[in-house]
Amino acid sequence: MDSRSLSEDSAQVTPPAHESMDRFVELMKRVDGVRLSQLEPLTTLLVWTWNALYEVIVAEGSNVLLQGGAFPELTPAHIDGASMGGSLVITGWIGAGLLVEFRVSGKRIVTAPVIAIAAERPDVSMAGERLQRPGQSRNIRPRVEVMEDV
Repeated sequence: MDSRSLSEDSAQVTPPAHESMDRFVELMKRVDGVRLSQLEPLTTLLVWTWNALYEVIVAEGSNVLLQGGAFPELTPAHIDGASMGGSLVITGWIGAGLLVEFRVSGKRIVTAPVIAIAAERPDVSMAGERLQRPGQSRNIRPRVEVMEDV
C-alpha cells in the first residue's frame, strides 16, 4: 500500500491469483448494487460494511458527501467504485459483497465488504439544511424508504 492509500476498515480481501477479468465480469452480473450516476442528486444511501455504517449523499455522479467509519462528520468524497480488492474496479458503482473504493482529500480509502445497501429518496424541503452545515456532526436516521429501482 502506498503512502497515499489508507484502509479505514481492518478487513482486507484479496482475490485469488487465478481470478480473471472474465470471471470478475461474470460475478458482477449476479451481484446486487447501485450505479451512482443513475441516482438523483441528494439521494441518500446507507451502506453497511462488515465494520461500519456509511451515510452517502449523492451530490452529482460519483461525487458525494459521506459520514461514517473514520468520518464522524459529513465529508466531501469521490467514490471510485466497487472492487474485490485487486486492480479491477467497477467505476461509479457500489455492490453487495464487494469493497467500496473512494477518495477523500486525495487519499484512497478501501472499505470492508458491503453487506447491505438501502436508499432514501431526496427530501428537497430539507436539502438546504442538510448541505449548509456539513461540518456539524449529526445522527444517521434509522428510518429508510427502500427504493424499488435502485
